[in-house]
Amino acid sequence: MLTAVFIICHNICTVVNNQEGNIMQIKERGSKVVFLRFEYNQEKKRTENRSAGTQDKHLHVLSDEVAKGMTEAEREEAQAWLDARKHEQNVRMSKYSITSLPRSMTEAVKALADPHAMEQLKSEDFDAVYNAWATLADAMRAAGHKRPRSKSAK
Repeated sequence: MLTAVFIICHNICTVVNNQEGNIMQIKERGSKVVFLRFEYNQEKKRTENRSAGTQDKHLHVLSDEVAKGMTEAEREEAQAWLDARKHEQNVRMSKYSITSLPRSMTEAVKALADPHAMEQLKSEDFDAVYNAWATLADAMRAAGHKRPRSKSAK
């Protein structure tokens, strides 16, 4: 059975304790993810830092090259960390997609008032907007968000 302790330090490093007693630290450094293994040296009575591998931080799967230098437990923990980071990124992007929508709609209202912008658009563009709008309204209702009463000043 694998026991893991995750300590997240400002979303840039994670310390993982696996069943072999090794400590693996995962850090994001620039465009790379560094997997460091800390092993206790009995003779020196202290831990030593050993690299378990480095890979591009945009990869969501542990690369074969890095996986070769790890134990099975370390591979599982590294992949779990990569999966958790990908999920966190997806949640952040979903939130941004929703919270930025009012600003985008306000910009669209301004664009509709510009006759030069209107010359560039076709009826298919407006059809796509209406279809997306209807799909968004359905999704909001399905998620339990009812349409509020209009608060616009007339």
